[in-house]
Amino acid sequence: MAFHNRAAGYFAKGDYDRAIRDLDQVLQLDPKNAMAFSGRGLGYAAKSDYDHAIGDLNQAIKLDPKNATSYTGRCAARIKKGEIDQALNDCNQAIELDPKNAVAYANRCAARINKGATDQALSDCNEAIQLDPKNAPTRFGYQ
Repeated sequence: MAFHNRAAGYFAKGDYDRAIRDLDQVLQLDPKNAMAFSGRGLGYAAKSDYDHAIGDLNQAIKLDPKNATSYTGRCAARIKKGEIDQALNDCNQAIELDPKNAVAYANRCAARINKGATDQALSDCNEAIQLDPKNAPTRFGYQ
């Protein structure tokens, strides 16, 4: 648990390399730790290493298919890779699992903009803002 907590601290500071190293340690001790795969995937995504991010998030989802955060993160990574249809599927799944997930709505907004579905995108952006008005301006960079 100490590695996991320290990784969260590094992640909060933006030190993704150290966070990833700590999550590597967690996974050496517990190779079926879905939370560690999800966190490491988000770390890789923050470093723009989308292939590794998606691989880890795939594993996190395999181990814990009810965790909306993993779908939300994979959605964002897929948007960055231009995999818009798959990104939409992930955001839809995240929203189904957690209907109050402002980040998933913001990401789905971005994916829909990429698809040219402007009216649907605006609806998702409005929902993200309504769910989390304080953080909404930061949510539209694919979280």
